[in-house]
Amino acid sequence: MKKAPISGCGILSAQLSKGVDLDIRNGKAHVVLRQLYPETLAPSDFIHDYPSNMTWEIHNAPGEDNKGDQPYYSFHLPKRHDRVKGVTALILDPESQPEIERRKGDGWIGVRIKSHGKITDVYINQLADGRIMHMNSWINPDGWNTDAYITALTYSDDKQALQHRPSRHIIIYGSRLRHGNNDPLYSELKKTIKYGNGPTLSAGDLYVIESHRIHILAKFYGWKNLADL
Repeated sequence: MKKAPISGCGILSAQLSKGVDLDIRNGKAHVVLRQLYPETLAPSDFIHDYPSNMTWEIHNAPGEDNKGDQPYYSFHLPKRHDRVKGVTALILDPESQPEIERRKGDGWIGVRIKSHGKITDVYINQLADGRIMHMNSWINPDGWNTDAYITALTYSDDKQALQHRPSRHIIIYGSRLRHGNNDPLYSELKKTIKYGNGPTLSAGDLYVIESHRIHILAKFYGWKNLADL
């Protein structure tokens, strides 16, 4: 897609780069938006060649201060959905872009991020988003057994990743994280949010961010129907 200047916002502009990235600039400010789930953006204007990819357009609407119109990006799915999960990467250093790989498995979706020699795996548990009640929400991505809604594991290098020994990890609304028959990195009787350093946890490197329940505050605006977000 060609460059699309946004009316009413001076030098703010957007364009698709590297096929599926939305490049946004405002003076010296620069950020790259990469839509990952439910699908990537169509890599060209010939959207009929990419029937399963998302498309985007710009709408002008009153801003928060009601002093004038502001541009809003509208992302479109190829068909209407009653329920959908979206994952978007905001790359704040476009000059040194990470390598991001979309991944999915039985009951989960996620990404693998490679940057500056480090590897980070992020798993989103589709069974633990609150829709399924009174049932187990266990998943086993890459051999990790967890019921957490979101799990993120960072490895210092490829060797650590092959040994499944993360240097950092976070568990969002989960009660256990364990790989295979190894000792669990974390185990509790209730779901919490935990952060840890190193391949094992100790009292010195375990931080409780939330002790019982997770609350997510967000606003989503649909353009006409749920096919647009």
